[in-house]
Amino acid sequence: MTKTLALFIMTFFSLTAFGQRSWFDLKKSVLYVNYTVNDSVTVCNYILTKQVLGDTTIQGKLFEKLLWTKFKDIDGAKTNYVEYEYNTNKELIRLDHNLQTIHNLKLIPNLEQLGTVFGKTGKIKSEYIDLRRSYPRDSFVADEKTPIKFFIDDNCKYSLTYRPELNVMELEENCMSATKYCLGEVFIELTQGLKNITPINSQFELTKGDEVQLHYRRRGYNDTTRLVEFEKKQIISMIYSGDTIINNRKNLMITYNDYNFLSGRTKEPQIVFVTMEDSGFYMNGRQFIRTKNFKPVFKIDSLKMDESKIQKEYIEEYRKEAKKKFISFSAYVYDTLGGVAFPRVIYHQTNSPYTNYVLPYFPIMFYIFPGIDGVITYIKKDGIEYGEKLKPTVKTDETNIRKITCLSKKEVQLDIYFAQTSSMAVLLYGKDDKTKPIHKQEITATGLQSIIVKTPKLKKNVSYQIQVEYSWDNNTNILTTEFTANYK
Repeated sequence: MTKTLALFIMTFFSLTAFGQRSWFDLKKSVLYVNYTVNDSVTVCNYILTKQVLGDTTIQGKLFEKLLWTKFKDIDGAKTNYVEYEYNTNKELIRLDHNLQTIHNLKLIPNLEQLGTVFGKTGKIKSEYIDLRRSYPRDSFVADEKTPIKFFIDDNCKYSLTYRPELNVMELEENCMSATKYCLGEVFIELTQGLKNITPINSQFELTKGDEVQLHYRRRGYNDTTRLVEFEKKQIISMIYSGDTIINNRKNLMITYNDYNFLSGRTKEPQIVFVTMEDSGFYMNGRQFIRTKNFKPVFKIDSLKMDESKIQKEYIEEYRKEAKKKFISFSAYVYDTLGGVAFPRVIYHQTNSPYTNYVLPYFPIMFYIFPGIDGVITYIKKDGIEYGEKLKPTVKTDETNIRKITCLSKKEVQLDIYFAQTSSMAVLLYGKDDKTKPIHKQEITATGLQSIIVKTPKLKKNVSYQIQVEYSWDNNTNILTTEFTANYK
């Protein structure tokens, strides 16, 4: 696949975890996916949900009675079946509805044992799974959190991948297919969304000044407590600024105000034009977002694009990709701010690392990706405020670019906080190459400095990159950021 087409089509199928309060909350998901891999192509076969019906005693052991529901489309035909599972004290026994053995083994690595996996009995082997991506393999040391694969080799591999910290089977593989437990915050929310079956529609009854604040934050887990820990990354305040007419059509104007906690920079406000349709809206005339009849959608899906809009050299590649099967999930959940519940619609596909969100009460869409949370912290509607509005902080521990303002086609203003006196040079990157330094200056005082920089002619509404090189006491550092030439 070419890099260009890959920008439109992304294949991704792995564990994701975004923002749960504890690592152990991952187990709240009830979603599983069955798939096959042929010639390195992943094809999703069906979706499974699991419900624990209660406990029952079999041969003196307390088993959970599990109800599995299998389907390709949640609105289509479903198959239900019962299994019984005992997963206690490092021992796994799973029985079918006739009490015939599916799995029976000790979940202890490097233990010599005979066991059963998918009804096949034999010598159980085991190996730890190194999840690291950037360390030498010979430095790997397993611990109590390390996943373990238990397997029997018999022409093909029957295997179970066990997460000891969560005490769950994450992946079960036989000679025909694999079943993966969908772990991650998005799947916890989709599990919640399964309960919200009454369709809802968007209602954009906006008053000028209505506002929504989105907070992006980094997510990690404490190695000891396993509780989630966050680092502030970015806040984006989106304000309804009024209406305008573009191509004889009414457009809503949403002003985006963006502040980055990590860099300390405030971007220039950007206006996004929203064109309303009966069933959805377009953002800046490009991306259509549906706003009607939100309800749980869990189904096997495939790539669908209008071939008339694809360049001829990519048609065959598109047709190959369109044969792949993935799963589309969508549902809605609620965020509670100031005692009021606001709906939020989730869109997720197993062939993408991104999760998209739509707000039925405000015409925007945003997305998150692994390691980053996106939460609504503040809403203002009809003059009433809900939640807590976050504010930018002043970053003074190191030199940072606070703001870039494009004054004209040949002039920009840089607001830079200098933590030390420095010698500074500014470079400008265009679409292709960078220029020679366009501005040099000695900074003789610390603190916030507003610097006017003369530039080559800037093309209106085109993005450029500014590079600030500064040095002090035999030290050198570089700050790089982008701006859009949106001069009046």
